Amino acid sequence: MPRRLRLTTLPHRARRLRRHAVRHFHRTVTLCILGALLLALAVYGLVQHRNTEGAVDVVVGSSLMARLSLPEAGESVPVLEALSDVSVHPTSQQTLVFATSQGEMRVTAEDAIPLRFAADDGELVLLGESGAPLCRVRSVYLPTDETALLPLEESPEP
Repeated sequence: MPRRLRLTTLPHRARRLRRHAVRHFHRTVTLCILGALLLALAVYGLVQHRNTEGAVDVVVGSSLMARLSLPEAGESVPVLEALSDVSVHPTSQQTLVFATSQGEMRVTAEDAIPLRFAADDGELVLLGESGAPLCRVRSVYLPTDETALLPLEESPEP
């Protein structure tokens, strides 16, 4: 048998139901916002991981821009094309610094046009115009301040 309702208790019950509905709504909205935030963070982390996984760091100025992945076995990729694939577009006179195990190799972007990247034993190899290997590349650095690369005795006077 249903409970008997008195007219005096109706406003009190309505207030309680409204409070309960508002709390439930706030809880649902909060959980949805937290879920969307977690989803956004997961997507961001996945994109960052995808952009930075690879073999060789590409550093522009002082920022890690991306990582170059290794070309397929038996395939070679032009250096400037590989850099543009990771959204790094050096100017023709900008210096590219290839860090190797023996030191570093400096080349202007214009002189790097005939150079190519290839994979060998899980490492990135820089190939010359003739296709002969020049060095094994560990990272590529593009300075934003060209004078920072000059030795002290060649630095311009301020």
